[in-house]
Amino acid sequence: MEMVMILPVLTILFLGIVQFGLVLREHQVVQNAAREGARLSMLPNYSRKQWNTSSGSACPLSTIANVVAQYLSTEGISVTADAEADIANCSKTIDPAPTSGSAGLTGGGVSSATVTIDQNVTTTLSDGTTVGMSKVSISYTKSALVGGSFFGSFTYKGEAVFRNLY
Repeated sequence: MEMVMILPVLTILFLGIVQFGLVLREHQVVQNAAREGARLSMLPNYSRKQWNTSSGSACPLSTIANVVAQYLSTEGISVTADAEADIANCSKTIDPAPTSGSAGLTGGGVSSATVTIDQNVTTTLSDGTTVGMSKVSISYTKSALVGGSFFGSFTYKGEAVFRNLY
């Protein structure tokens, strides 16, 4: 009799612990993916300002979005970046070159997701020097794996800012 009364409570408690662990893991994965994107975005070879549209090479912003999507995929969040469609700045020859864009992520049970890349963030150091930085932000919403109707959906956000080397 006691087991019948306590088993539902223990089951809900166990499912809550499992869901919390999954949320914590996915948040860390999203944060790491943003860090990987920002680490790539800060390098001179991936600067949108230095990219030549006539070179035939892929746009740096779409390359960065694809690296973020690849990192998420290797960690079990299977998404693909729709970078060519959404990063319109890549196809334009504007002077000065646009240094930001966003890409949609699709697949893997993700209901809505974006990767935003901004290579034109600035900050002022304590000595008054202004430095350029790259910021990569990721946001996506996914329904709960365990107890979806009970827990609802979760929005995961990750952001990383690195100082540009160019």
